Amino acid sequence: MGLTEEQFDHFIESVQKELARLIRKAPPLQMEKAALLVIDMQNQFVHPDGDLYLNGSRHIIKRIVRLTRLFREQKRPVIYTRHEHATDNSDLGMMDAWWSGAHIFKGTWNSEIIEKLTPESSDIIVSKNRYSAFLGTNLQDILQQHEVSQLVITGVMTNLCCETTAREAFMRDYAVYFCLDGTTTISDEMARGTLQNLAYGFAYIVAAGEILDQFR
Repeated sequence: MGLTEEQFDHFIESVQKELARLIRKAPPLQMEKAALLVIDMQNQFVHPDGDLYLNGSRHIIKRIVRLTRLFREQKRPVIYTRHEHATDNSDLGMMDAWWSGAHIFKGTWNSEIIEKLTPESSDIIVSKNRYSAFLGTNLQDILQQHEVSQLVITGVMTNLCCETTAREAFMRDYAVYFCLDGTTTISDEMARGTLQNLAYGFAYIVAAGEILDQFR
């Protein structure tokens, strides 16, 4: 998604129009029940020097920054995930069949959250090694501890870790607010496909501005 800021905004508007018949009107976010999930905003994907840099990621950073500020101000959980693998390759599984040679390993620069989104002391970091932020992690326990029933999802990639996590959250009975201008992937076509699927059966598709406006 090598778009200018103007083209990215146009893409978001066009998707909203295309999905108008699918998008369910999202109930107002109840902040006392909500958490923000920031998925895999790591140097590997989001820094221009990263091995798998996503050009479109530069457009979503500022929106995620605003959402993290809002949730911190409201004293609600900001949860970062980091996709990373053991250096001995012991936890690769089927990920190696798809992404051999492109893995992120623990303790490397590629695994770090980008500087512009550096977690604060109050934030929570969840390490994962599969697309889903739930599989093999303590995310479910964290959400239960904070009495979360509404989950706002941002990050990368739209059609892999973000979509898989959104689908699993829905199946665990969370109300999913999927931030269409707070996620990105390698192509418009993949993003559109994911948003169509999620809008149809799994998530409320929202813009970051809609959430921010609610609490201004």
